[in-house]
Amino acid sequence: MPYLPPADASPKVKAFAAYVNALSALDLPTALSYCDDQRFEMQVLPLALGRPSMNKGQYEEFMKTTILESFETLEVTIFSVLESGDEAITVHAKSDSVSKLGTPWHNEYIFIIHFTPGETPKMTKYQEFINTAFIMAFRAEEMKKKEALAGAA
Repeated sequence: MPYLPPADASPKVKAFAAYVNALSALDLPTALSYCDDQRFEMQVLPLALGRPSMNKGQYEEFMKTTILESFETLEVTIFSVLESGDEAITVHAKSDSVSKLGTPWHNEYIFIIHFTPGETPKMTKYQEFINTAFIMAFRAEEMKKKEALAGAA
């Protein structure tokens, strides 16, 4: 179900809604159109994971080789959106799906997103706290399934 922001939502909340709805539809080109071409930076958190930040091109490749390669559908649910000043929002969300190999996906997130100012804002910094325990278990299950498929071939 698409995220519908309040009628009086700020331009940045509306831009986020368009981004997350495109992502839910696995429409990566539309989702990326809400990211600033020059200044976009994506960081997976917590920092203890040691994941380097990504620019827009690296984020696009990451999304293609993870989400688009692994899923045919993705349902994103937004629990809350909090605005912080003129340039940032914080979002509590979850996503649900089943991978192409049949592994259930139920992840929960906190996004901290910064935008350019104005009526048509673009994301400049996108930080995503992930459920690391879930991600590790999901990857392990996917690896087992891939190895079983390779062994059966």
